[in-house]
Amino acid sequence: MNHNQEVGLRGEEIAAKWLEQQGMIIVERNWHGKHGELDIVALDGPTLRIVEVKTRIEGNEDTLSSSLNSNKLRSICRTAQEFLVKSNGLQSQEVYFDLIVVLFTLDGSWETEYIPCFFYPQW
Repeated sequence: MNHNQEVGLRGEEIAAKWLEQQGMIIVERNWHGKHGELDIVALDGPTLRIVEVKTRIEGNEDTLSSSLNSNKLRSICRTAQEFLVKSNGLQSQEVYFDLIVVLFTLDGSWETEYIPCFFYPQW
């Protein structure tokens, strides 16, 4: 596993714990389908939340817009549709697409920013 993968997994762990602290129930993590991967699928009461996690290191020039382009969003939608078909009990849930950004700072701490409903899919 390379450094970027390790940082990404650590960010996803922080994001999952943060969601649980908010009262959400994690249904799946790193769910793989034909079209891609869903980082976190969580239940927030009656709402199903598909949560994309982006982990950044302070000072890194990589922007969110470059990693969340239209191809990536389309992949998330297709994978979410596949997930919904395969998870019979969750099909009737209201679905939202959220984003959590975990920023590791130079002093070793981190900041978490949660953006609910960061995009609306074209089903």
